[in-house]
Amino acid sequence: MNRLTLLFTAAVMLLGQSARAEAVSDPNLVHQLEGKLRAYAQSLQSGDHRAVLAVLSMELQTRIAVRGPGATFDEHLAAFMQREQKKLAREVEGSAAQIAVTQIDSQDDGNVLAVSIALNGRAVPKPVYFVREQGNDYKLNLTAPARQPSPYSTSGYVIENDDYQPRNVSCSGSSTWLIAPYPATLTLGCNNSCPSWFFDGTRVSTPAGFADCDYNTWGTDAYIRSGYPVCNDRC
Repeated sequence: MNRLTLLFTAAVMLLGQSARAEAVSDPNLVHQLEGKLRAYAQSLQSGDHRAVLAVLSMELQTRIAVRGPGATFDEHLAAFMQREQKKLAREVEGSAAQIAVTQIDSQDDGNVLAVSIALNGRAVPKPVYFVREQGNDYKLNLTAPARQPSPYSTSGYVIENDDYQPRNVSCSGSSTWLIAPYPATLTLGCNNSCPSWFFDGTRVSTPAGFADCDYNTWGTDAYIRSGYPVCNDRC
């Protein structure tokens, strides 16, 4: 059984039946997750591939294995890290990344954690996700875990309306939604559909046009400006 098959098998076995989210107040868990997030951010900034890989879930490793430029898993991982580091650097503007956990919501009997965070004192507009793997260790999944792990899983994308009037907006696989005028935001469940290589990305559409936007772990994914969608990061 090759590495990719092992990754898919582990990811599929990870998740049970969905359950209603419950808020968790556990100082030890907060400390543990903050440590993992800080290690992840520091490893991105230093370029430590092995340390990043040690934090990531099997599902996320699966997405990395099957997407990205290059011929090997190591090349795919390097490309993933470059994109994540670029996004993080933009949000912290050259300073060290100070990450604080502000809320933990438990799902699937504690197998999935939706973790709200603040980055350098600023609330990130969507949670990052951890999943419990073998040995009861939580691993970073970044996006909500997919029921059928694949490079085309569904993720939550944050759209911000910078126009002073409501706009219709949709993304790949979603219905059309009306977003309120500035400074409203909307979180959409979107299929990953970027036409080029990606790890998570979707097409955001308005009546005026569309844009293929990469998922932004650390902030807003796309803006609506003068009726048009504008990506924080293009695919």
